[in-house]
Amino acid sequence: MNFEGASGMLGDTPDAGGRGASGTAAAPKPKPMRRAARREQLLGIAGQIICDEGIGALTMSALAERSGAAKPIVYEHFANREAVAIALLDESFDRSVAYVTPRVREARTIYEYLDIAIDCLFELAKDGLKVRHVTNGFSSTSAVNQVYLLQEQRSHEVFWGLLRQQIADETVTEVAAYILMQMIRQASLQYAERERPGDRETLKRMVIGAIRNLIPDARTRPTTPADVLEAAARDRQSRTTQPR
Repeated sequence: MNFEGASGMLGDTPDAGGRGASGTAAAPKPKPMRRAARREQLLGIAGQIICDEGIGALTMSALAERSGAAKPIVYEHFANREAVAIALLDESFDRSVAYVTPRVREARTIYEYLDIAIDCLFELAKDGLKVRHVTNGFSSTSAVNQVYLLQEQRSHEVFWGLLRQQIADETVTEVAAYILMQMIRQASLQYAERERPGDRETLKRMVIGAIRNLIPDARTRPTTPADVLEAAARDRQSRTTQPR
C-alpha cells in the first residue's frame, strides 16, 4: 500500500456529530502519509534521537511519540529498534555512494580522486557522525555490528580497488588501502563539524603526499570499482530485518 491504514492514525474516532468519545469536539485527524515519506520521517527522527541522547534512547515508543504516528504504523516500517539502526547505517552508506561517485568521476589521477573524495567526506560528516553514534563495530547488538563491519569491508575494498589500479603489489595495496581509509574517514569526522581554516587542506597534504610517495607517477585514470558497489547493493537487498 502507498498510504498508511486509517487504523494506524492517532486521535479519537468522532461520532456522527463530529465529537469524540469524551463528548468534546474531536481534533482533526492527521492525514495519512505515503509510506516512503513516513519511513523517511521515522529515520530522520531516529537519527536525531541517537545524536542527541545516544543509541539507548532509541525505542519504538520514542519514535511513535515524536513522529505523531501510532505504534502499529512504526512497526509497519521496522520490526524493532535494531532494524531502525540497520536502516540508518544503510541510508548513510547509500547516501555516501550516491554523493561521492558522480563527483570523483572526472578525476584524471588518483591524487585528484582523493582530493575530491576528502571534500565529499567533510561535506557528509553529519552522516558519518550519526553512524558513529549508532555503532563503532562494538554495539551490544550483533546484527548491527555485522552490517557496520560489512560496510567497513566494502569501503576498504573501494580503496583497495583504486590502489590496485595503480600498484602491482597486492600486499602493499591491502595495507595502504586500510591506512588510507582510516586516515581519511577518522580525520574528516574529527574535524568537519568544527572545521578551522586549513584542517581539510592539511588532511589532503598528508594523504596525497603519502600516496605520491607510494605512487610517484600515477598515470592510470582511477575508476570507482563498480563490482564493489554492486556487492554493497546486494548486501542490502539480502537483508531481511525490515518487514515488507
